[in-house]
Amino acid sequence: METYLYFYTIELILLFLSSIRKNSFFFFIAVFISILFSGFRHNVGYDYLNYVYFYEAYNEISFFEIEPLFKLVISIFRYFTNDHHYFLFFCSFVTISFIVLGIRKISVYQECSYMIFLLIPSLFLTSFSIVRFALAMSLFFYALASYIRGKNKIIFSIFSICSIGCHYTMLYMYIFFLFANSFFYVRYSSFFYCFLLFSSILLFYIEVPIFILQKLLVGKYLAYQEQMGSMTNFKIFFVFLFSIFIIIESRYMKSTIENNFLLNVVLFNSMIVMLFYSFPHVARIGYILSMFQVILIPNMISIDRKEKNKGRLYWKYISSSLLIGSYFLMPIIVLWTDISSDRNGFKFTPYDNFLFYMVGWK
Repeated sequence: METYLYFYTIELILLFLSSIRKNSFFFFIAVFISILFSGFRHNVGYDYLNYVYFYEAYNEISFFEIEPLFKLVISIFRYFTNDHHYFLFFCSFVTISFIVLGIRKISVYQECSYMIFLLIPSLFLTSFSIVRFALAMSLFFYALASYIRGKNKIIFSIFSICSIGCHYTMLYMYIFFLFANSFFYVRYSSFFYCFLLFSSILLFYIEVPIFILQKLLVGKYLAYQEQMGSMTNFKIFFVFLFSIFIIIESRYMKSTIENNFLLNVVLFNSMIVMLFYSFPHVARIGYILSMFQVILIPNMISIDRKEKNKGRLYWKYISSSLLIGSYFLMPIIVLWTDISSDRNGFKFTPYDNFLFYMVGWK
């Protein structure tokens, strides 16, 4: 736990210095440290042993178990070394690099966006476990960021196909945004957004999504039913409250193509999470879409000191402080839960790093 606290403190200081001094040097140092922290992790992550197995026995694994591009990268690394650490470092390097490229392409507040990315457990910490998915997610994020900015379907398709080569789930996302993207460029009414949110909660509580999935899961997929869990009222309330905040703040946000797209993607993500949280394999799609809140939230919490409405200004200070505080609490809660867990095998804690052994610290 202490190692994570040191890491987040260093990242916060570097990104803060980058922001106030307008110096990219501090930003890239922060990115470099996070790549080392993630890339050279040792025995950290719930699925760590699976990826060690993928690396060591890649010739025995079919394309139904791991995707072709991911297997190709493994085969290239196996040609040079049998040590899986360098392969995992490469995956983290590519994952974080494309997230940074996407942030720099469409974010006005890059330091804040990157800090939020590090703080959201389903984005940064979870990448320690779901390596293929995180790699695919970063490529798709960059593809969609490029499409939002320039509507370049060629770039969007190239990087989307690369993301599909890392995880087949991205095929659904590619097809969906290829044909439904026009709906995300429209600013809808607050009433319409609220109606969709309340409908999602209602459908969740009467278990309609679970009923549908149970009917669809047949054959070998029946095993997935055992992974269906339950979402606590607190989590439902938190997601709903977050969405309401987004809807309220969106009323003061300029209606541009980029802002509308980000707003609709983030709210669409909230609906998916509330509808399918009990089924992780579907709710995981929310990980992809939640990437876009790292762009939207800094735009919303930025404070215009020229604001003449004092009530609006005070609300902005209070709501932004509460939201920022909640982001900093997220990794603390996840790591504290991880420490308390009696789960067998590797977890997020205790943290260890391959570099410690390389330099003789351990």
